[in-house]
Amino acid sequence: MGGMEFIGRVVSNRMQKTVVVAVSYVVWVPKYKVYQKRVARHKARDESQASVIGDIVRIRKSRKFSREVSYSVVDTLRKAHVYDPAAAAALVATRDAARAAAAASTGTRAGAAAAGEGQAAQLEGAGFAASGVATSSAGGRSDPWVAEAARRLDASAARLAALRELYEKEVGPGVPLSGAVLAVANSGPGGTGSVRGKAAAAAAGAAEGPGDAKAQQDKQ
Repeated sequence: MGGMEFIGRVVSNRMQKTVVVAVSYVVWVPKYKVYQKRVARHKARDESQASVIGDIVRIRKSRKFSREVSYSVVDTLRKAHVYDPAAAAALVATRDAARAAAAASTGTRAGAAAAGEGQAAQLEGAGFAASGVATSSAGGRSDPWVAEAARRLDASAARLAALRELYEKEVGPGVPLSGAVLAVANSGPGGTGSVRGKAAAAAAGAAEGPGDAKAQQDKQ
């Protein structure tokens, strides 16, 4: 049975055995002497219900299936890429197997040894001793990323040592390191926000009488 044929894109497949196909075409507008693009949407019968949104299909004029459906899908020219959980899981499994084979061929024991040395360097750096980290990270490392990690650990240990020196100069030796004390002592030795500055302000307030303190408040 012959009839008009159109090629379009499936834009909806929510109905049962019926899809909406958008067919693009151009018309000549004599008034403006230009071609204008238009889109016609036809409802077509899809017996197999295999069409998904995005498919390029060929529809043909046929008998009326309902009041609005008078076309039928005769061929699928191109399938759309739709997410398939089973296919995605198979693809991920294949990729993981390829990565595992590549890691086994390059030698995982050497990588594990390098990782162990890096962890030892971090444990030594926890005591704020930059020299210990530098000694443990030097020599016997050929991988560029391992050398870069060791360099960053050495730089971090040096910065921590400098911060501890500044902290001891501000608060004094033997005081445990804490975030609250550091936040208070961050404003400098003579500042009002430092530990020494608050102690000096408290001593000055105790030396003054209650009347002097009230007068200072009134003056402010």
